[in-house]
Amino acid sequence: MEGADWRAGVGFLTGFLGVGGGFLIVPALNSAAGVLGHLGEQSVSWLIIGLLLAGGLPGLLLGTRLDQRLPVAQLRQGFAVLVILLGATLLAINLPQLLV
Repeated sequence: MEGADWRAGVGFLTGFLGVGGGFLIVPALNSAAGVLGHLGEQSVSWLIIGLLLAGGLPGLLLGTRLDQRLPVAQLRQGFAVLVILLGATLLAINLPQLLV
């Protein structure tokens, strides 16, 4: 039943966000493979991990408050805008490197 633990978490998040499971599972699997592939090559940067946690925890608290105060439709629209802006930003950063 060990595998059911992460599947339950993914199921909760996909239901909460209203998106398909591949949205979370594919990046998680790629991240896990990347970490395992580079595990012996470099040391873990605890500073970066701490900075990610320091930024993630306030975001978690803010997201919880927004979830309780905003309608579901507005949250989904905001999430869609965030994903589009992220995609546009990544395209703007990486497109010049691809064209060279």
